Amino acid sequence: MKTFPSFFHSLTTLFFFFSLSFQASPSESLYREIHQLISFKNVLPDKNLLQDWSSNKNPCTFNGVTCRDDKVTSIDLSSKPLNVGFSAVASSLMTLTGLESLFLSNSHINGSISDFKCSASLTSLDRSRNSLSGPVTTLTSLGSCSGLKFLNVSSNTLYFPGKVSGGSKLNSLEVLDLSSNSLSGANVVGWVLSYGCGELKHLAISGNKISGDVDVSRCVHLTFLDVSRCVNLKFLDVSSNNFSTRIPFLGDCSALQHFDISGNKLSGDFSRAISTCTELRSLSISGNQFVGLIPSLPLKSLQYLSLAENKFTGDTLTGLDLSGNDFHGTVPPFFGSCSLLESLVLSSNNYSGKLPMDYGYVTEDERSQNDVEIMLSSSIWWSDVNDSTIWEDQIFYVLAIIYGIVSIYSLIQFVRLQLRVLDYVWKTQHSFYFLHFVLPGVRAVVFIFRRNVLNMHSQIMQHIFLDIPSLGFFTTYALLVLAWASIYCQARSISTDGLNFSFFTITGIVYVVQISLWLLWMWKPVGVMLILSKMFLAGVSLFVALGFLLHGARLFLMIHRFPVESKGRRKKLQEIGYITIICFTGFLIRCIMMCFAAFYEGANLDVMDHPILNLIYYLLVEIIPFSLVMFILRKLPPKRDITPEDLHEKIMLSSLILWTDVNGSPIWEEQTFNVLAILYGILSIYYVLGLWFLSSGGMC
Repeated sequence: MKTFPSFFHSLTTLFFFFSLSFQASPSESLYREIHQLISFKNVLPDKNLLQDWSSNKNPCTFNGVTCRDDKVTSIDLSSKPLNVGFSAVASSLMTLTGLESLFLSNSHINGSISDFKCSASLTSLDRSRNSLSGPVTTLTSLGSCSGLKFLNVSSNTLYFPGKVSGGSKLNSLEVLDLSSNSLSGANVVGWVLSYGCGELKHLAISGNKISGDVDVSRCVHLTFLDVSRCVNLKFLDVSSNNFSTRIPFLGDCSALQHFDISGNKLSGDFSRAISTCTELRSLSISGNQFVGLIPSLPLKSLQYLSLAENKFTGDTLTGLDLSGNDFHGTVPPFFGSCSLLESLVLSSNNYSGKLPMDYGYVTEDERSQNDVEIMLSSSIWWSDVNDSTIWEDQIFYVLAIIYGIVSIYSLIQFVRLQLRVLDYVWKTQHSFYFLHFVLPGVRAVVFIFRRNVLNMHSQIMQHIFLDIPSLGFFTTYALLVLAWASIYCQARSISTDGLNFSFFTITGIVYVVQISLWLLWMWKPVGVMLILSKMFLAGVSLFVALGFLLHGARLFLMIHRFPVESKGRRKKLQEIGYITIICFTGFLIRCIMMCFAAFYEGANLDVMDHPILNLIYYLLVEIIPFSLVMFILRKLPPKRDITPEDLHEKIMLSSLILWTDVNGSPIWEEQTFNVLAILYGILSIYYVLGLWFLSSGGMC
């Protein structure tokens, strides 16, 4: 009886260890997968590349391998220098029975992609940024991959052989990226979609030399299309799909003649997307969700335009400009039914014949009532300039040159001030000239590269490039208000301890609010966020204008009360008065223009395709006021009579004092770390914005 428990205990222990050994050993399916994985490793030139891939280990522990239910479901060998032919990948990896995802981007894979098979469970295949070659038609082998939904073969050297028989058999895909290959010709997209697009939602063919027609109107599930850099594209039809939020990115569409985006859910500013489609003849945007006023379309060759079934608003038609086209024959009679039409521009066409005296609204009675004008030879200069890309480029180049001159002059003044005032502490005048050097320089660079700014995928980045200098000018002239407030308080024996704190607090709040609006816009790109951003800048401009009016007028009146005994005091009085009037007027005009830009699309300054409006705006609110202020403040402190030896000694002494004070002062230490924290915060924000911008460009 005593041996029974011992025997039972031994049996239980044996059964327990047997169970553990059974659970620890790979299943039969894993043995087959180990053999395939090790076979792939053995063909690699670098035997040390996948060191943890060993036949005596569970493959689920291999680097880059993911398992589920004792089956290899995902392999990620991206950015590993495999240096192997595609045939080895196809025979060893793609036939794993449970494999669902295979990522081989930038893995130095070469060779042709013909004649391969894959597991029916494979849903995602990424072979981008390799050296795969051969005709793209060999992708028909993917017909055996019945479950494949995602295929990325971008950035290879695939080509289209021209005339082919049969179709692509890619009708099960949801995402297809063929961008940045060597595809050319007029039948590429037709071949891809020859068997229908089935579930296709994302198609990228940018960075090729595709020409001819692109008709994806039957792809009812398509939500993303990138044809940027397809500079030879002439026909693009993406009608009756599920595109939403924005128009498919076109890039340089100078050869495009037919563009149909009807029957989608698009919104936003469609004129921006077609700004470079100068040869467009047919445009249909009907059946979408565009709102607001109909924008100006600088399309000289346009013959057909459909805007039906949208949410455009505005008054009854009062003006129609059809100049600069190739219309011929007699003037269409339907204009006679437009009783409110006041202006009809038909210049630079081939109309013939005469207009009847009783031509609808051009009778003497209605002409006197409506002030109707018929112009067959003249034109409206404003429209001609705005619609001309040559004038547009020249105006923005002129703005860039003017801003560059202001920036260089400010740099010269800053250097002169540094040579005259050898103190190591920057005064307000130092900061003023330095910011006046940086901000106009930024404006000049943005205007020089405005085409690149306009063609950005992300609309928020365009606004950031334009709004940052505006915030910078706010900071620059707020410094001047701070200096005047300090002078007034010191003259009245009032403590100035809280002035600097108030200045930095208000400035910090302004920047935090603006950055928050940008981030909210990234998170939810709706039109109301743009309106809030514009109204916020308008409020900031009004705040600065009132600051100049308050502190400038107060300082002016204080100096005016004292007897003007010296010429210097009279000059200082005049300077304060002039600068107050100039800055108050400039920031008030900025406030008014920003309000118009927020609610009236015709005054939108950010799109930079209204050259005359931008020229007037930047001249009135920045260039002229700030140039006048720089001219008034051109006089620098008197130059001290010192020898070169004294200059060298003073610089060395100032540097030594600065070094000693900074290293021995806890205040300086704290301020230094605060500045570093702010800089790291700004860099982090730019890093996040950059990552978001790169990710918004799609897989390309």
